[in-house]
Amino acid sequence: MNTQIIIDEHGDLDLFNSEDEVLKYIEPIDIKNNEYEIYDKNGFKFKATIEEKIDDLGCISKLLRIKKYNINLVLDTRVNFENKLKNKIINFMERVNSPVENNNIELSKAILLLKDYLNK
Repeated sequence: MNTQIIIDEHGDLDLFNSEDEVLKYIEPIDIKNNEYEIYDKNGFKFKATIEEKIDDLGCISKLLRIKKYNINLVLDTRVNFENKLKNKIINFMERVNSPVENNNIELSKAILLLKDYLNK
């Protein structure tokens, strides 16, 4: 299965092949600060949420508490951002001196160009 998830962190783009890869990369503090826009390969956005759990490690004393975070990704298919994502990729490619020759390319081709650049 070719998932392809694109993360935009203030104009810096990264490409991942699975939700598991994304969950290993993103950090709870950055989600709290809205640092990421996360898209699937079709231009739909993921909403990242954080579930916070406190583990007292089975101690009687409440001094030894550890916060644990579970990050969840939920795909929102109500609004498609295909053109917005394509333009983000085109702008990124221009910024890194790998301009796209034809700005009218399909999103899937823009993602392939991004993938080729990131795999150099």
